[in-house]
Amino acid sequence: MNQTTKILNYMRTKGRITPLIAQSEFSCARLAARIFDLKERGYLIGDRRRRAINGTTYKEYFLKAHVRQEPKVIHSDSAVAA
Repeated sequence: MNQTTKILNYMRTKGRITPLIAQSEFSCARLAARIFDLKERGYLIGDRRRRAINGTTYKEYFLKAHVRQEPKVIHSDSAVAA
């Protein structure tokens, strides 16, 4: 199972994920990139900016829904001559 799938499963079961959790649980140093991959697959993922006790800010991501995208169909209007 790759990092993206693990992150998706984590959000499904736990609800939210942060970069710190992704790093410690899945050795994922680029959570934003994995979130981008999930969005490209059609998942609707929300985020909100959080502030830690020491003042640093980070994003917390959560799964909104999965929308299946219809495959793109290319139609040819030109007739093929025989």
